[in-house]
Amino acid sequence: MADLPPRFWLIKGLAPMPALALLAKSEPPETLDHHTLEVWKRFWAFWRRHGSPTRSLEEALAVAAFVHDLGKAHPHFQKRLTVQH
Repeated sequence: MADLPPRFWLIKGLAPMPALALLAKSEPPETLDHHTLEVWKRFWAFWRRHGSPTRSLEEALAVAAFVHDLGKAHPHFQKRLTVQH
C-alpha cells in the first residue's frame, strides 16, 4: 500500500502491512496491497466523474470495489466505466 496517496493513511488511520497473497483468479495471484491500490484508483476515478450524485463516500467506495471486481472478468467494461477521457 506504499503507493497510495498519503491522505489515505490519514483518512483510514492505517499503517503499512506486509503483502499477503490473495486467493484470486488472477495469474499470478495479486497481493492484498495491489488489490487495495487498484480499488483505490477506481474509487478516485469514479469519484471525480460521479461524486456529486452519490449519497456518501462509502457508497462511492462500494461502487469502485464492485467495478474493480467486475473488471477482473470483463477488463474492457471496467475501463469504459472508470478511465478518464
